[in-house]
Amino acid sequence: MLRPVATAALAAAPFWLGPSFAGHPLVAHDETGTFVYGSCHATSDQGCAPPLQVQDRTTCERNPVALDVVPRRVYRLRGHGIAAVYTRGAIDAMSDHTTTTVFASGDRLAARAARALRRRGQSAPHPLSAPDYPPAVLRELKRVAVAAHGGRGPEAIGRALGIGPGVVRTRLRVAKLLPPDALRGVPVPRRSWKQVQHDRQVAFAAHTHQAQQYFHLSRGQVRRAVRRTRGLTGSC
Repeated sequence: MLRPVATAALAAAPFWLGPSFAGHPLVAHDETGTFVYGSCHATSDQGCAPPLQVQDRTTCERNPVALDVVPRRVYRLRGHGIAAVYTRGAIDAMSDHTTTTVFASGDRLAARAARALRRRGQSAPHPLSAPDYPPAVLRELKRVAVAAHGGRGPEAIGRALGIGPGVVRTRLRVAKLLPPDALRGVPVPRRSWKQVQHDRQVAFAAHTHQAQQYFHLSRGQVRRAVRRTRGLTGSC
């Protein structure tokens, strides 16, 4: 439930937009790190969405490899940060260990807000450092980066790896935007993407304590699947 903003919660938030942004005051926050700017007036029983929200997560919980949605665009943001645009008015801004998602009433406001994100205590936006992704995410980026060395296009790479061409394009773009040495020393995954997907399903089921029964695995096997896919399931 949303409630008035508490100073202690703001101090713990990695990124926000200040006490107001684009004429929208900061009106509420919740325990999950969601900050709401402005208000709206519901015209039906379905309620309404405020003009602007900011949600802070870790790059382990939310990143382009873990999400089963192909972004419309991936680009560099304010230095070495990486931004991913998904649906209308939704942008992920990734830097260090944080993914900050902006939800806005339109693409223009979302892009403006992403450019203005700043850490608590900063009076103005500073250049962003590159995102720090978990090892499992880096391995999947390395998988497609190595497959692209022969000059094959996304369609050919996708067929060889069992990954959709849109996913291949996204991962190649993210890998290109990372610092040159980010994937140096990262091993190419030995397990196929199909096997990784199976591990993900085991990890999803583990959250509801159904993995052992549904997949006929031992407790140790479930733990290993969860460990191998840390950063690929939206939960860390």
